[in-house]
Formats: sequence, structure tokens, C-alpha cells
Amino acid sequence: MKKITLILAVALTLLTACHSDDDTTPTTAEVGRITFEVVNYQQYSMDDPTRAETYPVDELAHLDLAVYDAEKDTIVIHQHQNKGDNGYGTFSASLPYGSYNVVMLGYQGSRTAIMADITAICYKDDYVPDFFYDKKTITVDKPETEAKDVVLKRAVACFNLISSGKNPSNLKSISFTSNGGSHHFNALTGMGSKEESRTYTFDATKIAAADTLNFGFFTFLTSLETTMNFTVTAKDSEGNVLRTRDFNNNVPMKINQRTQYKGWFFAPETGASGYTFLLDGN
Repeated sequence: MKKITLILAVALTLLTACHSDDDTTPTTAEVGRITFEVVNYQQYSMDDPTRAETYPVDELAHLDLAVYDAEKDTIVIHQHQNKGDNGYGTFSASLPYGSYNVVMLGYQGSRTAIMADITAICYKDDYVPDFFYDKKTITVDKPETEAKDVVLKRAVACFNLISSGKNPSNLKSISFTSNGGSHHFNALTGMGSKEESRTYTFDATKIAAADTLNFGFFTFLTSLETTMNFTVTAKDSEGNVLRTRDFNNNVPMKINQRTQYKGWFFAPETGASGYTFLLDGN
């Protein structure tokens, strides 16, 4: 399995910028170096939660590293890389002696994580991608380089809607509205920051007139598992509603699981419109 080495470091120029004019640059004895090696990310089987399948980290579109002062929870540094960047997977610098919370993220999608608040990591537009993380509390108290392994674990649940049958040729968007979950992530607990309803809209123009519909709505949960309700609405380019369906029968949701619904989203009211669901660990 290919390994990616992430070398945690905080540039001294960034750290000393927070000091007053009376502060002095830390001496070598006051600075330690920590390296983190992200060896993989994990997905757990639904049938056997103790059995994990591992995947290469470089399959993820983005990696983030953030370091926070453990006492103040203030962010010291945030570095971001995209898959394909030169040196993808390597972060480097040094930390003055002290205690820190270190958060590593790996995720898909096109947006960058906003990590200023360790208890409310989020994305613009209430977006939530397929999302993996690891959090460690470290103490830097010696100048020698210290190495630690990191395993990124999935922190989201997914409502996956799969529909067969012809989609309308004027289909423009598909919106999901949930009555719970969260689009803010608390890295200290590994769960959603708070319960909050959310609506997210996907561009569906590429599947207009296609024979399939497949969208995954990711969310953070505030507990390991729960039940939620969803409303899914399809609209045309003029904003007219083409079809709305409610999934209000307490949809089971679980961290690191995909709740998959299959059926006929655009079927006539008198036709086949029933759905079945599968709670899947892949």
C-alpha cells in the first residue's frame, strides 16, 4: 500500500508573528519537531464494525492539517493541499514547546474546509463532503524529531438516493432538506457540533433526460446513530417544482454508513413509487 508522509511543522515566522515586541525567538532547545505519517483511511464493515478496510490516502481529493493551542483552542496554522499538487501529502515546520491539538482532514469535493474553530469545522454554503479525520493531542517538550502514525476515519453519514427511470429533459436541480444532522464538525468529539436542519442543492443538468439518478447527501451526526427525515425536490431551470418526495419514516442514519434508498423518484403517482433502503458500510 502506498504511504504518504505528512510532516507536521509550523513555520517559526508564523509563530513569532503572534509574539509581542518583547518576545524573543525560541532557541533550538525550546523548539520540537513532530512528524505525522498518514498511512491510510478506514471504512468499517456494517456486518463487523471491528473489521476495517483500508484505502490509499492519495485517493482523497484534499488534505488539511490544522494545529491548535490546546489551552486556548486558538488555531496556530492551517495548511491545505489538493491532490496533484507538487509534494502532495507533505507539511513541514517546527513547534515551540507546549501542548497542541492536531487535526488532520481528508475529503472529497471542490471546497476547502474552514478550520478556524476546532469545534465548528465547516464549508461554505452548508456543504458537507465525504469526510475523514484524525485528532491527536500532543506535547512538544524535546528538540528531537518525534514521529506518529495517523489513520483517517470517516466522520459522516450519507443518505444516498438512487432512482431508475427517465429523468425530465428540463431537470435543473435536486435539493435535499434534512430535519437534523449538522454541517459543522467538532473535532474534539468527532461528531457534529449541533443539531440543525439543512438544505443543499445539487446541479442536475448533466443527468437531464438520463435513465438514472444518484445523489449522496452527507451529514455529520451528533450521536453515533439516529433517525432523520428528508425532503427531496427536483426543479427545472425556471425554478418550477418537477417532483417532491418526503422520506419521513425515520430514515436510519449512522456514522460511517450509507443509507441507500432505491426506487422510482419521477414515477407517476399511480405507478411504482415505493422505496427500499439498505444501510451499507461501503
